[in-house]
Amino acid sequence: MSTEGQSRRDFLKSAGLASVSLASMLGLAARGEGKVGPNDTVNVGIIGTGSRGCHLLQIMNTIPGIKVAAVCDIYQPHLDRGLKLAGGKVPAYKDYHKLLEQKDLDAVVIATPLNWHARMSLDALDANKDVFCEKTMTYSPDEAEQVVRRVLNSDRVFQVGHQRRYSPVYHRVMQLIHEGAIGEIVFIKAQWHRNGDWRRHVPDPSLEKLLNWRLYRESSGGLMTELASHQIDVANWALGDMHVESVVGIGGIDYWKDGREVYDNVSVVYKYPNGVKLVYTSITRNKYYGASEQIMGSEGTIEVTTRRAKLFRERPVQRSEFKSFVMNLERELLQSVAVGAASFLPEDPNKDTGTWIEVDMPHSEEYLELASFAECVRTRRKPFGDVLVGYRSGVAALIGNQAMDSGEIVLWPKHEGIA
Repeated sequence: MSTEGQSRRDFLKSAGLASVSLASMLGLAARGEGKVGPNDTVNVGIIGTGSRGCHLLQIMNTIPGIKVAAVCDIYQPHLDRGLKLAGGKVPAYKDYHKLLEQKDLDAVVIATPLNWHARMSLDALDANKDVFCEKTMTYSPDEAEQVVRRVLNSDRVFQVGHQRRYSPVYHRVMQLIHEGAIGEIVFIKAQWHRNGDWRRHVPDPSLEKLLNWRLYRESSGGLMTELASHQIDVANWALGDMHVESVVGIGGIDYWKDGREVYDNVSVVYKYPNGVKLVYTSITRNKYYGASEQIMGSEGTIEVTTRRAKLFRERPVQRSEFKSFVMNLERELLQSVAVGAASFLPEDPNKDTGTWIEVDMPHSEEYLELASFAECVRTRRKPFGDVLVGYRSGVAALIGNQAMDSGEIVLWPKHEGIA
């Protein structure tokens, strides 16, 4: 092994990269997987059994201590599928209010279009149900404030579906960052690029807005709320759960001229109170870069995806006072002399080939977030991805849309008493 390779391995060991248990971080280890008693079973009702709701339902069927005890959807084919996945013998509702009246339910999972999240969450809290609400938490910043205040003034468990918060990969990355492995964070870049129209087949034109709800503003925030909120949350987490200060951006409907109302490409720049910028892009006509976050520090960069992460180290150049004086003098001279070509070469990129951050992944992120939610329901512990996590990422995504719509800088809203 080369000296450079050995030094990277030694660094990772010293930075605390020995394998750790995510279960212990999230409070799951005390009970132990597969050891949940019948009296500790959490009865869950699922509101919204479309593609996402049924995906979560299938995962819950595999988690010890969770029982899907009711399903609800206004679209009969979705309701039928949810009922079948739940075993076919649980109550099935088209009106979610009826589901909330079911006495044996401990909690609900809300996996509906965005514009219903706040109303359903508030009604569930009023019905004394614990809540797992898919991201983005609410359709508007004002709704987000209302949900936060209601949760903070209740004894209910409320978790938002940011599954990266429950990923062993992201926990290891955040451990490294917060221990100083890349120095001071100076810049964050993230993107979620796809090549497809994001449109679903509709068996009848009358069902267009019901089934393609993500494409219409009355029910969706588009790429910002469906995708960007996840990655904004990663940036917030890396910065110690700080919320953004302002945002500017531009978006358009430039690829898919099919009647959609939400942007099919977005580019936004967020500023945090400490001066760090997050540059975010999402496009739907090229997937080369896929989805990832690059967290850049004064001593290195970590690039992370939902499957893996890699650390690139770099050493800041420390110049003597005399050398700095000479370089500054040369720069001033070059700026004062007209030249016909570039007077210096571009900055060379970091030559570190990087070190993979290896973690065990015994379960999917969604499995871990739902298992942790059930444990929070049993123990009354606050979820790791709690209402404030959902608030910070959700409001940031929403004001990103506002900035693109207005063409102006949009500031973080003033919600007194909410961090």
